[in-house]
Amino acid sequence: MVYMTPPQLKQLKTFAKASRLSVSQVVREAVLMRMDVENPYNKGFNDGLDCAISTASNNSVGQMRFPDGKSFCDVLADDISIHRRS
Repeated sequence: MVYMTPPQLKQLKTFAKASRLSVSQVVREAVLMRMDVENPYNKGFNDGLDCAISTASNNSVGQMRFPDGKSFCDVLADDISIHRRS
């Protein structure tokens, strides 16, 4: 069982009908896709996080240091990395 808001459920049913799939099939595929680390969607998501970290590290403001010695970029990279899909 999956809990969704009414607008999400309506959108899912519309998508499933247009794709000629059952709602259950769409949900199964989505769950499997989300768990597959090598999936292009997850890889693209992680690549986006890496790009954000790279952008911060290449910015001179990102090199500003806190009293504990960590740079602003280091702190930001740690927070961004939490969202990595693995």
